[in-house]
Amino acid sequence: MWFTPIRSSVRRRLLGMRRERRLGRKATASRRALVERLEDRTLLSGLPLGVVLTSVADGTTDRGFASFLQSDGKIVVAGDSSTGTNADNFAVFRYGADGMLDPTFGNAGIVTTAVSTQKDVAVAAVGHPDGRITAGGYAYRKLLGVWQQDSALVRYRSDGSRDPQFSQDGMVIADMGGRDIVRGLAIDPFDNLVAAGIGNANGEKFRLARYTPAGMLDTSFGGDGIVELPLGASTSRAYAVAMHQGKILALGQVRLADSEDFALVRFNLDGTLDTTFGQDGMVFTDFSSPGILSDDIPSSMAILPDGRIIVAGETAQSAGQHFLGAYLAVARYSAQGVLDATFGTNGLTLINFGYEDQRAFGVAMDGFGRIVAAGEAYTYPAPGQIAVARLNADGSADTTFGQNGMVVTSVGNSSLARSVLIQPVDGQEKIVATGWVSNDARDFVALARYNDNGSLDATFGAPIPALSIDDVSVREGNGQVAVFTVSLSQPSNQPVTVSYATVEWTAKAGQDYTATSGSVTFAPQETSKPIAVPILDDAIRESGDGLVSGETFSVRLSNPSRGITIVDGKGQATIVDDDPFGLYVSADVPKSIPDRGTVTSHLGILDSFAVADVNVQLSITHTKDEDLDVFVIAPDGTRVELFTDVGGTGDNFINTTFDDEAATLITSGTPPFSAAYRPEGGLSALVGKAGRGSWYLEITDDSRKDAGVLQSWSLMVTPSGQALSAADIHSAPLPAFPGDATAAQTLQGAWNFAAKDLASIRAADLFYGIMGGDQADAEQSTPRTHQDELVALLAYGLPI
Repeated sequence: MWFTPIRSSVRRRLLGMRRERRLGRKATASRRALVERLEDRTLLSGLPLGVVLTSVADGTTDRGFASFLQSDGKIVVAGDSSTGTNADNFAVFRYGADGMLDPTFGNAGIVTTAVSTQKDVAVAAVGHPDGRITAGGYAYRKLLGVWQQDSALVRYRSDGSRDPQFSQDGMVIADMGGRDIVRGLAIDPFDNLVAAGIGNANGEKFRLARYTPAGMLDTSFGGDGIVELPLGASTSRAYAVAMHQGKILALGQVRLADSEDFALVRFNLDGTLDTTFGQDGMVFTDFSSPGILSDDIPSSMAILPDGRIIVAGETAQSAGQHFLGAYLAVARYSAQGVLDATFGTNGLTLINFGYEDQRAFGVAMDGFGRIVAAGEAYTYPAPGQIAVARLNADGSADTTFGQNGMVVTSVGNSSLARSVLIQPVDGQEKIVATGWVSNDARDFVALARYNDNGSLDATFGAPIPALSIDDVSVREGNGQVAVFTVSLSQPSNQPVTVSYATVEWTAKAGQDYTATSGSVTFAPQETSKPIAVPILDDAIRESGDGLVSGETFSVRLSNPSRGITIVDGKGQATIVDDDPFGLYVSADVPKSIPDRGTVTSHLGILDSFAVADVNVQLSITHTKDEDLDVFVIAPDGTRVELFTDVGGTGDNFINTTFDDEAATLITSGTPPFSAAYRPEGGLSALVGKAGRGSWYLEITDDSRKDAGVLQSWSLMVTPSGQALSAADIHSAPLPAFPGDATAAQTLQGAWNFAAKDLASIRAADLFYGIMGGDQADAEQSTPRTHQDELVALLAYGLPI
């Protein structure tokens, strides 16, 4: 809804959250509704074409507060980049006319500057005729043991390097007393820099400072380079500044009595008030009607070719204690500071997008005299959205733009525009709104470009190049190599580098694979690169539910080139076991054997089978063998004595094997027992027991003075039934068949295997694996065509 009210004076105490957003602080997370959780990703799925998101690096929080268009058509955005609490830096981004980061500027189009050691935020920017860029804002620093906020300026050369001719290192931090901030910048005809903002030495004041091209305060301006005006009854702030008919025009906010109002103040070049403008150089505007109060807060202004002035911001209205809403507010003034009665109603227009809270942060005029305002619209607690409106020259809604002159763009969890510019493109004029997009944990610099009719311009920018890495599976064995593929979602015009490193999981570096790290570099236009990881043969069976058991490790991606994001940075490798069925080695070693104490070591078996035969092998270092009593314990609790008090005062058990079929009883052996022996108890007690579960080796030292270490132990198990290898089953792959059908294959020998509905096969009945199929677990498998071989192992040795 649009309306043009009579001249009014409306007021509402702004919420602290709104002031924080205006001052550049991060909005509270509680006001954001969840649209999509990004977590560590830096791309939003479903990002509209015509919207460009940028992050300085993976994991940073980045915002764009100010923008301008260079004479060569490039877009400059200034803001901040943060890696954590109180770690913000100035950030400047430069884009080509097409919305792609400009590789000739800084590091791949981005420059960050640590002005202080703490929080530095750029909220203003201006371009010099020779291509230099000045960004302004504030910096937190500690002086004489006290933290304070000071105004900060950084000037860059056209390539993004700091300009050493500006205060030697390209930076100026000014302590003007109190809490200082630069909110607006302009270049005067003599290349002096005019900075407008807030001074807070003794209450907030309208403040201007002028710097020479060398970065020194210009004493010909106000006597010391600084002009402060304590406008209004209490506080006043300057938000923007521009050169206007050879004078300095500043826009800000003033509190008069009990309301906030627009304030325009024009200065002569020496810093004195220009009394030919408004009333004694000042114009205050508020929006009033009987019974309606408001806070009117401007944000930006645009100067028309004939000298008229456009101001945009917001007006927040209330009637008594009832909040009516906040609306985009636009005012137009003559060159002399008088409200232009030919615009809207008495020079004022309000814009209502139909939300509770709406505001304009940026304003611009196109070549047809139409006025574009951009900002944010939301109804608490729903998320904010980019709001863009276009007015005709008379202040009425331009109905050829969007819906009744308005466009709302929703991106991510929350989004807003902090500035807007008009960009000539191939004889047309495009609207570019800049700001940021938020999620639960991060912000991204955002640019949205609109066509003349308000639709997003799909030719602007491109999806952020994104890195990902695939998962692989490889057979165990020396000479095998796991080859991961790192992919770039789209070609880049610049080289792209990303680091990688292997990370252990159940597979161990040096035992199952060779630890590998380094980086890969994509040449321009290249979209895939391999990472090779050598696989080692450990000769140990890794137990699992099914023949296709194995161990895993991963390759992690990190530190991509600036401007490149990671959407899937973890590639998992599964090492498919090729070791014989039945050899299980405990990983719960080494274990110290306490003097006159007991220790147990665990060995887990995931394979399901019934035991037909079992041998135990162990190695123990101990200075008095006869102190030891050793038992093996099956998952059901059955205990078998391996030996008790053997070996006399001899040392150690080295690769000692306990086998019921061995010729020599352990009591007849001699240390270090490096052979096969019959145990004192019969391992035959374990025949028929379930192999799956937790096995234990229990060692007790029953005498004083001596101690030792269990170095290793393992089980060599023969399951009941006949174990069939792939070669035993068939010599060629089975034909493709759907998972809900029945397929039969005659196995070599007397065996016949029938594959029924895969979802009905139970691990207790059959060990199986599907190479390249749907799932490795039958109960999780979904019916589909499996085109690779089905490898099966009968559990109990009975023909089907």
